Parts: sequence; structure tokens; C-alpha cells
Amino acid sequence: MATDDTFRVSTRGTLRGQSVQFGVHIRMTSGTGTPEDLAATWVATIMPAVDAATSAEVNYNEIVVSDVRRAEDGGVSTVVLSLTQPHPGLVVGECLPNQNAIVVGLRTGRKGKRFSGRLYLPPPVEANTSNGLVTGTQLTAVQALAQLLITTFGAGGTEPQYQLVVYSPPTPPYVPKPAPPVHTDTLKTPVTSHDVDQVVRSQRRRAIGVGA
Repeated sequence: MATDDTFRVSTRGTLRGQSVQFGVHIRMTSGTGTPEDLAATWVATIMPAVDAATSAEVNYNEIVVSDVRRAEDGGVSTVVLSLTQPHPGLVVGECLPNQNAIVVGLRTGRKGKRFSGRLYLPPPVEANTSNGLVTGTQLTAVQALAQLLITTFGAGGTEPQYQLVVYSPPTPPYVPKPAPPVHTDTLKTPVTSHDVDQVVRSQRRRAIGVGA
């Protein structure tokens, strides 16, 4: 691989029959790194911390390393490394509904949306939450995972051929959207039945002044 090639490393699994995944971007800082070695490094070095931060209801299946470039731009084939099965997380207990997540912010010291990133870990175990906050041993494990990413792939890290980055590609060419439909009439349709959804939903409301 050439210096400055960038890859997305995705950790993929399942939770209650649905797919879950999270990913980061890794830049090659030398020609010695390869997607295959990066996937193996992730499994050997990072996955133990991922497992320790994840509910046992989650089963991780594979690590996918994909070039951010298209094939016609020189992108190389995607590497998929299957994990030994079963591969559940290690935090015992029932986790929150699938649409919840533990968010880890990735900071670069630069101001602006293009200079900050996030990764979304599977939902926390209910016993490790309090008043809507992640707490306890799972919070400690997630903090350890985040720090391990820095000590492994950050400045002066133990894997100097790879660098954890926030990847922000150029804006694609502007394509005007078709005009929305225009309704000129007013509808008042009587309600005739109802249904109650058993799946707990999140309205994803953002706290005032928090988030991007």
C-alpha cells in the first residue's frame, strides 16, 4: 500500500436478529501496512477491548477493511476477516433497545464538523445506565477502548504504520432535488383503528447546545 491510502475498518455483528456495526478510518503512514495486516491487528489488539465494552447479547461476526477510493480511482479490494464463532460481548445483562448506542467522540484539536468524528457502539446493558447516562463497569470499558485506539493508532502509537483519522471527503457535485409535491387541498380523515408498537422507539432528541 502507498502512504496516505485510507481505509474504513468496520466491526460487524448482530443483535436480536438485526445487524450492528461501528467503524473508524485508518490512514497508512508508510508503505509497510496492508489491509490484511490492519484487519489482523484490529482483531489481536482492539477486539479484546471491544468485547469488554459490549453486551453479551451482541455477537460480532467479522472485520471489514475497505478502501475509501472507488475501484476506478485505484481502490483495492475489500478485506473481510471472519471472527471465530460464537463471538459475543462480555458485559452480562439485557441491553437497551437496538436503536440506542454508546457514542465515542473522536477529536482532532481542530474546530469544525469536518475535523471531528464519532463511532457508535451497540447499546449499553440496562444495569450500566442511570438517568439516561452510561455508568459503571461498561463506561470504564468503553473509556479503555477509546484510549486504546489512541495508544495504538494515535501519535507515537504502538502501530506507527497506521494512523487513526477523521476522514472527510470532498463534497460531491451538486444535483438539484426535484420539487416536493404541492397539496392544494385540506384532508380531515376519520380515525378508524389503532395499533401499539411493542418496539421501544427513540425520538433522537438532542439536548440544547449539545451535538453537531
